[in-house]
Amino acid sequence: MIIGIAGKACSGKNAAASFFEKRGFRSIDVDKLGHEALEIQKDVVIEHFGRDILTEAGEINRKLLGRIVFRDISKMKELETITHPVIYTLVETIIKSAHNEKIIINAAILGTSGMDVFCDKVLWIDSPLYSRVKRAFNRDRNR
Repeated sequence: MIIGIAGKACSGKNAAASFFEKRGFRSIDVDKLGHEALEIQKDVVIEHFGRDILTEAGEINRKLLGRIVFRDISKMKELETITHPVIYTLVETIIKSAHNEKIIINAAILGTSGMDVFCDKVLWIDSPLYSRVKRAFNRDRNR
């Protein structure tokens, strides 16, 4: 059984995933795989967005890259074409190695990346805008 958990930012996807993890489901956190995909595709990302997105240590500054892509939908699409195929492959590999485990795919991008095809069921987690903004503020304040 593979269940996809989708929803907007700060809607409660992680809480829902935790509910299933406590019941024996293996969790695939697509946000974490997104960080891995950025590293795998680092040279391509730099080619598309320039060296200015790098920290002094030579790592991709995800906050800076985020500011760039969230201000320009075409830049977001560009980044998605670079990272989504890698994320898809990483999820597919995990599923193939799971040997019939119960799995949760925790992914805001579940549908847009095509990973919903892996799922037997998809749960959409919804939360009022005010609650999501408050959670985002608290999350970002603690980073």
